Amino acid sequence: MSTYARYLVRLENSSHAAVGQYGVVRAHYKDILGRYGCTINSARISSFAVEVDFFSKEAKSAEEGVKALSSEGKVLSITDLMADDIPAGKQETLEQARLLFNQERFWEVHEKVEGVWRVAAGEEKAVQQSIILYASALVHYQKNETETTLRMLRRALGKMKWAEDSYYSFDLAMMRREAESMLASGRVHIFRLISSAHP
Repeated sequence: MSTYARYLVRLENSSHAAVGQYGVVRAHYKDILGRYGCTINSARISSFAVEVDFFSKEAKSAEEGVKALSSEGKVLSITDLMADDIPAGKQETLEQARLLFNQERFWEVHEKVEGVWRVAAGEEKAVQQSIILYASALVHYQKNETETTLRMLRRALGKMKWAEDSYYSFDLAMMRREAESMLASGRVHIFRLISSAHP
C-alpha cells in the first residue's frame, strides 16, 4: 500500500548560492532525490537557506530522501507537509507569518496567511490576499523569476487598500514603499519587517 509523503527540507546556504544559480541547484537536488524515487516540487534559494520541497508516493522513499538531503549540509528544519498544522488564533498566526517573512521563508508565509484568509471576509480578506501575493512574488524571486515577481508585486499593491499603515504585525506602509521601489527600479531586493503593534 502506498502512502503519499511530502517534506520541506531547509539546508543552510553555506555555499552562498544566489538566485541566479536556481537551475543548477534544483537540478542537483532533483538528481539526488530521484535516486530514492522522490520527485522535487520546487527548490528555493534565500540568503540563509536552500529550501527543497519534494514528495514520494511511498513514505519510506520520502524518509530516504530526507536522509539524503540531510547529508548535503547543515539542516535548518525538516517539515512534514502532510502533518496537520495546529491551528492558532489570527493574531498569533500573522505574527508567525511575519517572523517567517524575516527568515525569507516566503512559501511558508503564504501557507500561514492563507489559513486565516480562507475564513476572512471583506476588506480584511483583501489585505490578507495582498500579503499572500507579496509572499508568493518573493517565492518566484527565490526561483530566479524576476519578471513574475514584479508582476505579482504589482497585483499585491493593487489589493493592499487597507486604510491603516499596519495590519496586525505587518507594516503595510513599509511593504508598499519596498514594492514601489522594486517596481520603479525593476530590481528585487529582500527586506525585514519590523513588527507593527496595532491590529
